[in-house]
Amino acid sequence: MLEIECNLSVDEQMVPFKRQSYVKYYMRGKPHPWSFKIYLLYGSSDLVYDLLLYQGGNTEINDQEKQMHGFSVTVVLKVISDLVKPSQHYLYFDNFFTSFILIHALDGMKMYVTGTSRGNRFVNLSLLSDKAMSNLGRGTSFEISSAVPNTNIGMLKWFDSKSVVLATNHITSGTPDMVKRWNKNKKIYKKVGRPEIIRNYNTSMGGVDKHDMLINLF
Repeated sequence: MLEIECNLSVDEQMVPFKRQSYVKYYMRGKPHPWSFKIYLLYGSSDLVYDLLLYQGGNTEINDQEKQMHGFSVTVVLKVISDLVKPSQHYLYFDNFFTSFILIHALDGMKMYVTGTSRGNRFVNLSLLSDKAMSNLGRGTSFEISSAVPNTNIGMLKWFDSKSVVLATNHITSGTPDMVKRWNKNKKIYKKVGRPEIIRNYNTSMGGVDKHDMLINLF
């Protein structure tokens, strides 16, 4: 049996398809609007370990979990369901999936998770505004932690060329490193701080981009 690597990610993929099919999905504005939508469990090496075909109301997920947690949460729980030891893996996903409910559920499984976040998926956020972080300068970060009992969830906002917010249950700033960014005014490269969670997310989600590139070749 193939050993599943430590760093995993969940994402959706659109597979172009022009012929007739009841599971064909239309997404306006996409390069290939008529496609199959597939949810994939990747490794950071770009290897796919599991997949789920979107079939509307017939998608093969647990209806009880869907009613309780919502569709995106149930999709993640489905594609990781065959992991023998979830606590041995770090899971990453984008803001379509990220919510307090999902991170809380995976935290209960002792699984380390990180996802980019939409603010409306979390209540009573007290993060700095984009304007305030822009005034503080590129590379500024700000973090908060949940006050809900028996939770281990933190959120970090980092300002680069624009802001990005991540939610996690294991690390936020961690051990920051430095990255080069182009300064348009001074016409030079400048080093700015990057939190560890940002570095880990970019590295671990790289398998998604590589797999999309390989699919496009065919």
